Amino acid sequence: MRKAGHSYRRVLAMSIIGMLVFPMLGIKGQIFTIVDRTRPVAEPMQIYNGLVKHEWQPFLEQRFLGHISSLRFLLILSYNEAKYRLFPSRPNNYYVWTPELGYYPVDTIRRLNGDVLHHEAIKQHYQRAAHRLRILQAMLSHHGVALLLVTPPPKVRVYPEYVAPYLVAPAESIMTQAISYGDVLEESGVNVLNAQHIFAERKSTSAYPFFAPTGFHWNFWSACSVTDFLMRKAEVLTGRSFLTIDCSDVRYGKSL
Repeated sequence: MRKAGHSYRRVLAMSIIGMLVFPMLGIKGQIFTIVDRTRPVAEPMQIYNGLVKHEWQPFLEQRFLGHISSLRFLLILSYNEAKYRLFPSRPNNYYVWTPELGYYPVDTIRRLNGDVLHHEAIKQHYQRAAHRLRILQAMLSHHGVALLLVTPPPKVRVYPEYVAPYLVAPAESIMTQAISYGDVLEESGVNVLNAQHIFAERKSTSAYPFFAPTGFHWNFWSACSVTDFLMRKAEVLTGRSFLTIDCSDVRYGKSL
């Protein structure tokens, strides 16, 4: 009887693991490739000289990292998928999950609420920081260096509507009530690329969200677009030509 009980628990455990892993099999239609950007290390010609000169270590290290890269991807994917299915609403105290756009860090939601509740105090702090940056910008310009700051917004500042129950003001008006560091920098004369304005202007016409649903970072398309804006802004500040980044051929797929 004891042996039968152990077998039953083993079958039950394997069934639970299978239910978690089975949804991942639907991703098999996608093709993932890893492009090695590092120069391959040649295999040492002689065993003894290779040991003495420490030539085998970088060769074996590169081979080892190449073999575990696919395993690393599988572990990351399994971790994300398991969190999705085990904790569909609130995985822990640090993240909120939404069905529309995935994960939101709780600290960014608290920060947005704080930017509303303590608007004036935070504005004064930002103004002092902007004043120091304005001095630094002037000092660098005397040496022919153009200072350009990029202010990246968190997901909650671009898509507040999906976490409306956690906000202290209505999602449709909270951005007009919250202080913005990028806005204060612009008002103080600091050269800034305010990515929040870029996302806000393109939000209604964009076919894709700007953030990865399984994380809280920009997706590749968003990063590419902001980088191109950065190059154009640099051209205006320096009077020089910079490379053009074409983001039109970016294929949107499931994000890690």
